[in-house]
Order: sequence, then structure tokens, then C-alpha cells
Amino acid sequence: MKETLVIIAVIFAIIGNVPYLRDVIKGKVQPHPYTWLVWSVVSLITFFGQVVKGAGIGAIPTGVAELFTIIIFLF
Repeated sequence: MKETLVIIAVIFAIIGNVPYLRDVIKGKVQPHPYTWLVWSVVSLITFFGQVVKGAGIGAIPTGVAELFTIIIFLF
């Protein structure tokens, strides 16, 4: 059951971030660097907090969302 929820959450993270990332790459949207930096730091702290406290596979969706946040920040 947990694995199914993780897969669903990862799919939602991808679906939610890919269109925005595509628009950033095409130049339709310009992300504000400081905002995305703050979100990256907060998400990274959240992810590592989950890992340290034993979230197991439950931390995977947070990690996937964090990867997108960092990628968008870098663009």
C-alpha cells in the first residue's frame, strides 16, 4: 500500500513540475532565483529530516519534488 502511494505522489510531483520546467526552458516563464533558492533549501531540509527520522520510501516524493525545485532554481 505504501509503495502505491509513493508512486502516486511521485507521479503528481512530476505532473506538477514538468509543465513549469518546460515553460522555463522555452523562456515563457522566468523563475525568481531567490524564491526558488529558499524553496530548495526548505525542501532539502525537509527531505533530509524525513530520511534521518526513518521515513523510508515515504521520503521519495519529497526527494523527487526537491530535484525539480533545484533544477528550476538552476535555470
